[in-house]
Amino acid sequence: MRSEDGATWVALGRVKGPSGVRGDLRVIPLAPDVVRLLPSRDPPFRFPEARLLEFPVWRLGREPPGEREVRWTEGRLSGGGILVRVPEIPLREDLQILAGMRIWFSDALLPELPEGSFYWFRLLGLRVLDVTDPGSVAELGEVREVLATGSNDVLVVATADSSERLLPFIHETVEQVDPLQGIIRVRLMPGL
Repeated sequence: MRSEDGATWVALGRVKGPSGVRGDLRVIPLAPDVVRLLPSRDPPFRFPEARLLEFPVWRLGREPPGEREVRWTEGRLSGGGILVRVPEIPLREDLQILAGMRIWFSDALLPELPEGSFYWFRLLGLRVLDVTDPGSVAELGEVREVLATGSNDVLVVATADSSERLLPFIHETVEQVDPLQGIIRVRLMPGL
């Protein structure tokens, strides 16, 4: 999601509210957004929600880039979510104000990936072009989602007739990814 300053922001989680008597903050990962941060062609994390714990400073707000920055300590996975301690907000009652806010990250904070790897959210919205037949280019649709499977990532392509095509994100199918031009060129294997 782009903010007014033109930066791209990604929501990785939502604050549920305070938890327990110690004043921990419960955070629920936004699974699709968390998973989109996984580099493509890398094995999926066993617990993708743990990605939030790689960033010690979070921007919180209803819209990107968030209204406030918080630093957390003592993060841990707990019951489908994450519990963190926010030392600057020691009172449980004060943590309630954060409930419902999203956790935003600028894509500029993300580490560079090796050549040929892409963050999933950067693939979303790219046009998919079929270049299987020499001298011919056909538009298949737009990447709506990326799925993790046991063997490879899969592009979910929304077609003009409102259906979906599933394309394996592998070298045999994907000829070129060009985010600057907004396209992915594919060669369809028999049966696709």
